[in-house]
Amino acid sequence: MKIIEIRYPLYYDDTTINNDNIDVFIDMEDGVTYTITFWTPNNYYWYMDKEKLDYVPFGCPDIHVTSLTKENITKAIEHYARDEAYFLSLSFLGACKRHSALSIDEMNNIIRKMNDRTFLWEKETYSLLQKLEIIEIEYPLFYEYVNKDDGCIPVVVKVNDGMTYKMTVVTPNYFYWYMQKNGIGYMPPPHPHLMVRSLTKEYIRQVLEHFLEDNGYALKFQAC
Repeated sequence: MKIIEIRYPLYYDDTTINNDNIDVFIDMEDGVTYTITFWTPNNYYWYMDKEKLDYVPFGCPDIHVTSLTKENITKAIEHYARDEAYFLSLSFLGACKRHSALSIDEMNNIIRKMNDRTFLWEKETYSLLQKLEIIEIEYPLFYEYVNKDDGCIPVVVKVNDGMTYKMTVVTPNYFYWYMQKNGIGYMPPPHPHLMVRSLTKEYIRQVLEHFLEDNGYALKFQAC
């Protein structure tokens, strides 16, 4: 899809381009203006330190760049605008209010298909659940050999809603490694991921428990 204009906030010149985040406004030929947040990976470490957390809470699917230069941002937007701007739309939807994006029922339908579930889901049973809880977290066989501070791993999470969620867990430093390895200044459209300071099982459980709050809305959104 054609990009009409990329507009930057008034404070752009005051940003710390190697450690900051900004909202960018993108006017597209479909008449929609997309508001997308761009982050540098370093800024996630700053945020976790500030909030005294070891994971990044649920938020909109941001776009990651090595630095907040207009060149990096423009190249990222051009990439995300491919295929009828599918990934640009997904990032925009993630920033919307909960009920203006996907509902729990819509996401459950998608996840059941991904799980290849053949039985009928009992809405009444689900509605009686007071709190979603983790039954089991399965780690890859190579987990012990992964660089915990710069790595990326898949995990499989079984939850007491009867669903199985396949998620990717990353550290912010992984983005730097990937972008440097591929000689680009932005992360291409990724598989949805959870972000932690380090790939310890403690931190991974913490972020999963956070994403299970509010009937698991955040985890379901990431899994769809």
